[in-house]
Amino acid sequence: MVGRRRAAEARSRLRVLLAAIEGGSCLRRLREVAGSVVARELPLLVPPAPGDPVVGALIGSADLVYTDGGRLVVVDFKTDDLESADELAARVAHHRPQLERYAAALRSALELDEPPAMELWFLAADRIVRL
Repeated sequence: MVGRRRAAEARSRLRVLLAAIEGGSCLRRLREVAGSVVARELPLLVPPAPGDPVVGALIGSADLVYTDGGRLVVVDFKTDDLESADELAARVAHHRPQLERYAAALRSALELDEPPAMELWFLAADRIVRL
C-alpha cells in the first residue's frame, strides 16, 4: 500500500506531467501521426544480447509504432525530468539500447530490409529525439 505522502507526491507529479503534455510538441506530433499509427503498446519478445543476465527473452512493449514516408518508426515515451542539454544527452544514451532492441525485434519479426527509425519522446521535457 502506498502511503498518503507518496500518493500526494505522485498526484503532484502527474499534474505537472499532464500540464507539460497539454498543448506541447509531443501531443502535437501525436496528432500529426495519428493517421499513420500502426500499433500502441505493441508487445515484443526480444532475444537476450551477449552478456545479458537474461536466460530466455526480454519482454517489453513499444509505446508507439507509426509510419513516416513508408518507414516504420518505433517510439518510446519517457517521463524523465530534464533540466539541461547534458541531462537530455545522458538520458538518450541511457535509453538508446532499449529502443535499439525494440527496433531490432520489429525488423526481425517483420523481415524488414532496414531497421525502423527510432524516437524517444521525453514527455515532461516536451522533447522528441530521433536516433
